[in-house]
Amino acid sequence: MNIIFMGTPHFSLPTLNKLLENKYNVMKVFTRLDKPQGRGLKIKTTPVGDYCQNLSLPVFKTGSLKKNEIIEEIKNLNPEAIVVVAFGAFLPKEILQIPKYGCINLHPSLLPKYRGPSPIHYALLEGDKTTGVTTMILDEGTDTGPILLQEEVSILPDDTYGILSSRLAIIGADLMIKTLKELKEGKIIPKPQDNSKATITKKIEKEDCKIDWKLPAEKILNMIRAFNPFPGAYTYFNKKILKIWEAEIVPFESDKFLPGMVIDVKSRGIDIACGKDAIRIKKLQLEGKNACYSYQFTCGYKILTGELWG
Repeated sequence: MNIIFMGTPHFSLPTLNKLLENKYNVMKVFTRLDKPQGRGLKIKTTPVGDYCQNLSLPVFKTGSLKKNEIIEEIKNLNPEAIVVVAFGAFLPKEILQIPKYGCINLHPSLLPKYRGPSPIHYALLEGDKTTGVTTMILDEGTDTGPILLQEEVSILPDDTYGILSSRLAIIGADLMIKTLKELKEGKIIPKPQDNSKATITKKIEKEDCKIDWKLPAEKILNMIRAFNPFPGAYTYFNKKILKIWEAEIVPFESDKFLPGMVIDVKSRGIDIACGKDAIRIKKLQLEGKNACYSYQFTCGYKILTGELWG
């Protein structure tokens, strides 16, 4: 089968790799433009761009697919399917109509739940026990097209965004190969989504990651997991941003400590009062410093019981 692949971040790579392993003819790869990243704002190629350059795959970098020359090029290539995995831009109607088998998207949730850009974050924030991956035919809406195949995936207690995303990417890659095979064999009937059951996610902003210590410890722990490794759940310590990377819930009940107050400082962690129970911080990172464990942090900074964070 002749394929065009569209993807950008690390999440896209397992599917592209599986397509090549299974001898699909990847005619061309589209990824987003290089952009400045990090403190030095150095121009960096996308993970998919790097992968293609290393394998000498034909790759085209673009900020938009609406340009006439791009649409004409795809028409001339005449792919049987366009596989889309976290590309990061909408496909115009003119492109959606080109492939025989459609533009097939891999989405990391069990649609129609968690449409939009942040399904993995939301699954962790909501404390879900399961999530999954969906292959679907793209239409002009946001993750609204007909469902092809789905696979449920358990969310484990220690899963962070990074861990869960990697697992979903691998499972999703296998599901995409199965989808292409069964589409060609005529074994799949696309199933319209039930819009009445749809939930929508939004892009995660910095303010979403700020910890409100008035929340129950369970909710705060979900934030810490959901925003690890990026962008990081944070509070304030000595007027500086303090990101929290690892923590656990500690049963706690007392009228003496307000939410955000330090309850105790131990070698195994720093205990902070929450709206319900407490959070024991195990790994953290002060603005401008490297991440470290709590016992290392307390060697360099004096932390007093009763002081207020945030």
